[in-house]
Amino acid sequence: PDLIVLTEVIPKAQVNPLSMCTISLDDYEPYTNFDPDDLNLGPSGTRGIAIFVKKSLNVQTQVMDYSHVGFHEQLFLSLDLGNQNSVIAGCVYRSPSSEPVESTTKLCNLMSKVCEENATHIVIMGDFNIRDI
Repeated sequence: PDLIVLTEVIPKAQVNPLSMCTISLDDYEPYTNFDPDDLNLGPSGTRGIAIFVKKSLNVQTQVMDYSHVGFHEQLFLSLDLGNQNSVIAGCVYRSPSSEPVESTTKLCNLMSKVCEENATHIVIMGDFNIRDI
């Protein structure tokens, strides 16, 4: 695969830093929504998202900053595909214990911001934990 997307990469009890080698894959460039060198990642409530981009794609990749939207567990990348084509590939994690109305509103705001970008393709993946959809 050209992209590998994972949610919940941080164990809930993780107190020691995660080494990048524990979350790396041969021939892929890793991107995360957390600093693996931080202490107490698990108890902080961060579950962690990782996106791996195959190095042989040779695409220019940029991490998109949507922190101002207020939906914390998200990671979006813009990949320049050449010939004026680009894709925004993103992943979200919505905790099943999150407050439903507030987290859904923030998720909708995030999706709106992503859709405002000038990309020819948008792919959104993740663990939404929304019942009955």
